[in-house]
Order: sequence, then structure tokens, then C-alpha cells
Amino acid sequence: MSAFKVSVVIPVYNASAYLKQCLDSLVNQTLSQIEIIAVDDGSTDRSWELIQAYEKAYPDKVRGYHKTNGGMSSARNFGLDHVNGEYVGFVDSDDWVEATMFAHLYESIEKHRAKLAVCNFRMVYDHSEIPFIVTDEKHFQAHVNCVWNKLYHASLFKQTRFKEGIRYEDLNLLMKLLPDVPEREIVYCDEIFYNYRQTEGSVMNQPNAQKNLDMISVFDDALDYFAKHPKAFDTHQYAGDLWLEHVTLNTITRLIKQKDTQTKQVIHQLNAYGKKQFPKLFQTEYYRQLPMKRKLIAYLNGHNLNTVSALLLKK
Repeated sequence: MSAFKVSVVIPVYNASAYLKQCLDSLVNQTLSQIEIIAVDDGSTDRSWELIQAYEKAYPDKVRGYHKTNGGMSSARNFGLDHVNGEYVGFVDSDDWVEATMFAHLYESIEKHRAKLAVCNFRMVYDHSEIPFIVTDEKHFQAHVNCVWNKLYHASLFKQTRFKEGIRYEDLNLLMKLLPDVPEREIVYCDEIFYNYRQTEGSVMNQPNAQKNLDMISVFDDALDYFAKHPKAFDTHQYAGDLWLEHVTLNTITRLIKQKDTQTKQVIHQLNAYGKKQFPKLFQTEYYRQLPMKRKLIAYLNGHNLNTVSALLLKK
């Protein structure tokens, strides 16, 4: 049996400005049987030096690895190949967690004999914070956005890994992984444990419309995965519900708010894919149960009525 109850994987790339706060929050966890796997993904700043310093200061907890640059998914997959814990968590190198996060999630999983624990998080800006209470929702669609507010049984990664070379890798992984976890084996912890830092230079905050076309690769990969790994429910409908929520509503709304010369073209391409793959997108139970305003925005977004949708989003 492993000496570690929890392994935490940190993908690191040029994060020296924030990495100390991240690592401090992990080496000071109240859960003692924890290993911290920091994977430096070819950084050109002092990140690798910092990892080595923590490895030397905390030899029983921190293990550092240095690899050529391959992107966040590559670094996370590398880390997964080296975990020893019964459970696995992820922390991004510019974020930090509360001291009791992994003790609480681990104890909750053990108490309820679960395989997955989910907690709440806050988005941290330079001069403000916004709490996100996600554990009120008990359906898959609400929890596929981020891997880092969860603790997973390590066995869940035997069949599924992060797809490399694309953005939205969290969505891609979780939409494939979560259906393998029975509802009774998911525990929701109402506390806010994860601090998600919002920086000006982060990938998600860069107004590059073309990057959103990676959503097509994400869903193509997931549909291919479900074809090869059939489930006991309608996986095509499940994928369609996720497309409605995370592309028609979230991605296209974000695009409408951005000023990019390619926005209109990208929205048309996304909607063409959605219409082809999910022709009954606006006839589903998931669409019907949306609140009226979100239902209207989804319909407008999905039919390229961006000008009207933009007016409604201002209200």
C-alpha cells in the first residue's frame, strides 16, 4: 500500500511569479500523507529552480520533474504517470488552495465511500474576488469545466487521459471521465477551497476568436471516445447537452463580448458544427428546462443572431 493518500499534480510553465504561493499552500496541507508532483514543462524562467528548492526542503513531499515543453495536457499526463497516491488532485501553478482542502476532500470520500469529491472555488482578481458555488448542481454538465476543484480515485485515469495539443483539455477529459462515476460515488463539499487566479496574460483572457474552434476538436474526440466505449445511456444526447451549455451558451456569449475581427466567422463555424452533429439541440429536455433568459440567449446564439443576443446580454 502506498504511503501517500493523495498525489497532487502541478503543471508548471514560466510561473515563477506565483509558484511559491502555490507550493506553500500544498506543503502546508493539514493532510500529512500527500505527495506533490511538480512537472516543469520547459520553463525559461526560474520555475525549475524553485521546484528544486522545494524538493530539497521537503524531500518527503515534493518531487520535481523537468521535461521539454509539450503543453499543459502533456505535463499533467506526465505527472499522472508518476503518482503513487490512492487519490489524485490537480492544482495550476498560478493558483493556490486552502490548507484543509485535501484533508477535507479525502475524508469526505472515505466517509461516503466515493470515488470523486467536488468543492467550490473563488476567482481571484487583482482587487476583487468572486465566489463560485458549483456544488449546488448535482448533474454532470455543471462540473466538466475544471479539473482542479476535485479529488479523484486514481483508477479513473486508467482509461482516460488529457488530450494533448488542444485547448479546453479539462472539458475534454471530464466529459469522458465523469460518466464512469456513479452518482452515489460523488460527494459534494460546500466549502470554498480553491483559489483560481485571473491574470491579464492567461490563455482564457486573451481575445483570440480562432482558439474557440478547438471546441470542435474537443467534441469530435469525445464522440469518437463514446463510439469506442459505449455507456448505459444516450451519450450523443449527453454530448449535445454539453455543447448547448458550454459552446452555444458560454463560448459564443464570450465571443460576442470580445472585439475580434474573426468573431462572426468563428460563431458561424461553431453553429454549423452544432447543427450538423446535434440537429435536435433546441428540442431537448435540457434546453426546455433552462431559465427563460438563458433559453432565449441560447436560441439567439445558436442561430447566429448575435446582434440581438448582444442587446439581451446587456440587460
